[in-house]
Amino acid sequence: MRSAGASFRAAFPDWRSELHLLIAEADLVAEHFTARGTHRGEVMGAAPTGREVSLKGINIFRLRDGRICERWGCLDDLGFLRQLGVLPSSDR
Repeated sequence: MRSAGASFRAAFPDWRSELHLLIAEADLVAEHFTARGTHRGEVMGAAPTGREVSLKGINIFRLRDGRICERWGCLDDLGFLRQLGVLPSSDR
């Protein structure tokens, strides 16, 4: 997680996340978010575009002793790659 975060911060120096929903139950926490940033460095093989991109996602974390011990996530990777220009847009 830290390595991925560092690579995203390098490629998107203004990377920020908007929290839409946060739910906690027992040792589980779920979040629904949209992250955004300006593409300033290479990421996933894509050269910088200078465009703002967004990434929607949901994470579920399991906590133990106040720390995250497991994470399951679902991110809109396809939409993100299209915004980077790595994959063609669905608009035809």
